[in-house]
Amino acid sequence: MCVIGVSQLEWFSSNSLAWTIKQIRNIKIRILGYLNKLLKKAETNLDAKIINPFLEAALSVFEQILKTTPERGKIYLEMPPLHGKEVNAVIGVTGGISGQVIYCVDTDTSIKLASALMPGMPINTFDELAQSAIRELGNMITGNAATRLFENGFSCNLTPPTLFFGKDVFLSTNDRVLVIPLKLPQGEVTIHVAVKEDNK
Repeated sequence: MCVIGVSQLEWFSSNSLAWTIKQIRNIKIRILGYLNKLLKKAETNLDAKIINPFLEAALSVFEQILKTTPERGKIYLEMPPLHGKEVNAVIGVTGGISGQVIYCVDTDTSIKLASALMPGMPINTFDELAQSAIRELGNMITGNAATRLFENGFSCNLTPPTLFFGKDVFLSTNDRVLVIPLKLPQGEVTIHVAVKEDNK
């Protein structure tokens, strides 16, 4: 017959409790890890529902107007403030989502785009007519994106585009920015999308 003393029982009891606590901690860590993965996946899916409409809209508008498919560069995230280009068109977004969409181009590219938007009206300088064309281009892309966002369940309103000039212009936003570079025969257009759900 095996006789277990009081001290041995205390040892077994103590180690059993420690083992149980360790297992509970491991289970909690696994559960938290799983929940974090679910949250990240949900955030990624939500971002896609908000961001993809802007990319799709840009491709669609350029294909319709310029009769060419833009070459998409590598999309990446950038933290504010943003360093603009020579011509920067800013459009505010409010409603179901809020933030800004910023279109950045060089002056030479702006002139070429304006000429393409107004066939039969050659534009050689970045005058009022060219500026109006760039504003309208931003309106068309963002308006197209707003329609797609509505189809995804996000209702939003747009502010009139504002132009800022100069390579040294720094554009401030309140959140991370998704940068979409597009290469066209007229030059490169960089779209900065800084929007998110209004309740977040």
